[in-house]
Amino acid sequence: MAKKRIRKDPGIPNNFPFKEDVFKHVEEFKKQAHEVHMYNLMHAKSGQTEKEMSTPISSALQREADKVIMEADVILEVLDARDPLGTRSVETEQKVLSAKKRLVIILNKIDLIPKANLQSWLTYLRQSFPVLPFKANTQQQNKNLGHDKRIWKVDEIISEKTTKFNKGVGVEDLLSLLANYARSGSKKPSQGENRASCLTVGVVGFPNTGKSAIINTLKRQKPEQLTDPIPAVEAILSRCPKQQLISKYDINDYTSSTDFLVNLAHRLGRLKKGGVPNTTLAARAVITDWIT
Repeated sequence: MAKKRIRKDPGIPNNFPFKEDVFKHVEEFKKQAHEVHMYNLMHAKSGQTEKEMSTPISSALQREADKVIMEADVILEVLDARDPLGTRSVETEQKVLSAKKRLVIILNKIDLIPKANLQSWLTYLRQSFPVLPFKANTQQQNKNLGHDKRIWKVDEIISEKTTKFNKGVGVEDLLSLLANYARSGSKKPSQGENRASCLTVGVVGFPNTGKSAIINTLKRQKPEQLTDPIPAVEAILSRCPKQQLISKYDINDYTSSTDFLVNLAHRLGRLKKGGVPNTTLAARAVITDWIT
């Protein structure tokens, strides 16, 4: 009995008007499927630990990270969403935990990976630490700098074409989380220190993961949006030499943050009715100088 001949797939006809587009979509699908397959295969290796899969950090970078860990209350570890394990340092994470500090993983550049990959990485990484998907602000014009004020949910992030957005995505979620940490108190304030000013945030990560872009995106939060800018000024005063501030703002010597802001309000003409110094406006002026 003769075997039934199997017809060979003729493929896409050469005269098909969108042949190149079809090939492009097929190749992109294959690439995404391969990435997901490699991710699943990597985590199926039962004998391989997270520490073995993460990239060892150089001694110079580790020294810098150690300094940040020592001085900060909350550590933001920035990972590149295209290669989270390759840009992750379990050694740094263990040091943060040993120092009893809070650690938040920032999964940056989420606009550069497929939806399935992002969802998988968020699910995996959140087994260990809080993880926030993030896209740093990429605008160049100072007058347009800002962030998307929407509170983005993961489903929205991975369903939207985020490459169309110049503004940062995930900024509000990060600021909200840090505000919660500040309210709950990440450390015990020292005598005379305002609890709201106690939160110091450090950023660590491998080169080219987008640390500077994240810092710049957060710095673009407008001072006038702060409900209480005075604690931030208190933190600045604690870190800057007094004589340098006196010289910069051309004010008299001061004995406290309140005294500093009163002097500065008079110097800048930030006064309420009756000539009462407006310390809130003076504080916002200081913050504007600090972030520009």
